[in-house]
Amino acid sequence: MFFCLCLFTLLVTVLAQDEKCIFSDAKPYLERQFVTEYKTLQLCKAECRSLENCFLFEHLSLKPWRENPCYLSLVKSEPNENFIYGISNCVNSGQISVNATECVIGGGRPIIKYKSLPGTLQDYTQCSDFCDYNDYCYIWSFNKRTNRCLVVYWTGNILKLGQQWGINYCKESEST
Repeated sequence: MFFCLCLFTLLVTVLAQDEKCIFSDAKPYLERQFVTEYKTLQLCKAECRSLENCFLFEHLSLKPWRENPCYLSLVKSEPNENFIYGISNCVNSGQISVNATECVIGGGRPIIKYKSLPGTLQDYTQCSDFCDYNDYCYIWSFNKRTNRCLVVYWTGNILKLGQQWGINYCKESEST
């Protein structure tokens, strides 16, 4: 009886886990896109939150009394059967993972870099897990043919007065 209860609990736990935002047979690329002009950072952020493939927003607010540029960094893809990719801390088609870091608004413009992880991996889940548990990783892609992992991450800021940015898939703090 105890064994059946343990097995049932394990099965329910596995079935209750969130599905990650993973896209098969596609190779990702990033596109920084001017969306529209918004007066506030919050409106720019809301626009990013409304799109599943938006991972970063930037708002230039030099003059608060007028509308200012809002840029969204979008993950787009092209068909390629050798690749699988995902967006860090994104689950259930655009929801935020419970493991996501707290949202922080950065000043300036973010420096985004690409890094290939050393060696080969068993499968894409190792690539996905690396990115999910690294606060600075945004997107991962796994080459199924070579078993190699490429991650997109943030390394710092280029100081620009009046410019702010943030990531989409993060948890709002209690004070926000």
